[in-house]
Amino acid sequence: MIDYSYIGNMVHNMFGVTVRVYHDGMLIFSRSNSDISKELLSEHEKVYLSFTARASSYVTPELYFYGVLNHDDLRFVVGPSSLVPDKQPQDDDREKRAKPAFVPIEKAMQFLCMLNFFLNNEKLSASDIVRYDSYDATVAQHIRTGKAELNDVLSRKQFDELYDTEQKMVRVIRTGDTGALAEMKDEILRTGSDIVKARRYFVIISSVAVRSAVKGGMDTFDAFTWNKKFVNRCDELNDVDDIAALKYKMIHFYTNEVQKIRMGNSPSKLVIDAASYIREHMSEPIKTDQIAEALYLSRSHLSREFRLESGMTLSDFIMLEKSEEAKRLLRYTEKPISDISTELGFSSQSHLIRIFRKYEGMTPGEYRAKYI
Repeated sequence: MIDYSYIGNMVHNMFGVTVRVYHDGMLIFSRSNSDISKELLSEHEKVYLSFTARASSYVTPELYFYGVLNHDDLRFVVGPSSLVPDKQPQDDDREKRAKPAFVPIEKAMQFLCMLNFFLNNEKLSASDIVRYDSYDATVAQHIRTGKAELNDVLSRKQFDELYDTEQKMVRVIRTGDTGALAEMKDEILRTGSDIVKARRYFVIISSVAVRSAVKGGMDTFDAFTWNKKFVNRCDELNDVDDIAALKYKMIHFYTNEVQKIRMGNSPSKLVIDAASYIREHMSEPIKTDQIAEALYLSRSHLSREFRLESGMTLSDFIMLEKSEEAKRLLRYTEKPISDISTELGFSSQSHLIRIFRKYEGMTPGEYRAKYI
């Protein structure tokens, strides 16, 4: 018989993570840091005890992370860990000691993966455990709250400008369009004079950037980890221009990561130039001949090299990009599908539906119904 209390104690000693073990829903073992309150340990118990997947996780509205592992009638829970660094005072050691010392989420995830292999003989990575949906909903609420606070102190014109910039940024990151990002640089670097507002807006933008990068194909855990690093760095800065520069660096990092995923780890100039042409002419019925002419290449050379370097045909890449743009328009606008098909250069609405089903596994109407 396995001594689960012994496992829990050893894990706490080795990793420093808070560990609880449940049997048929009843708590049979608990070990945590003394400065973490019982209320925080049990507040979300009903939620994570309802999970039936072998390994899963939950992110609370306060951005605390709980990892869950099921084995027969037993359930191991690790956490809380904090996804967002605590803003602890720098001049009062007593207050510092009064705040919980959260173990980094990375350690909690490593433990879950190790324990799952030991108990369930299954190899998992951190991204297999993170439930993006709970994080997505949580961050969405924080973004709404943050924007409401910003709206109280900004003029209508300023707020509209921020929203427009954010929407452009979402598209740039999700498509990995570093060329379009370069054109936005001045817009992103534009700053005010209020350090508090600059930091607040940075947190909002960083949350949007993470969600956009994950939607673009970036590993969820990697995106979360880098988000923490950028937010930590922002907290150390005391100049609005430095924060603006960090904001651009962060957006460029996520955009570049998505670009590498979409085009292979080292996209060539040919692939990048072809992709840029496609995105700039999204509303047209793009032909390979047109791209080849614009890049001063023969059609056969362009087609052959693009496939060798990107792993897909140029025609497939064009249709995939149009499908991605259709998804954005379906989700964030109320345009009829017929208008979207015209806007994206499809010959007819049925053509859009056929292509969309091929790449997304559902019709545009089904996609809109699912996400709105």
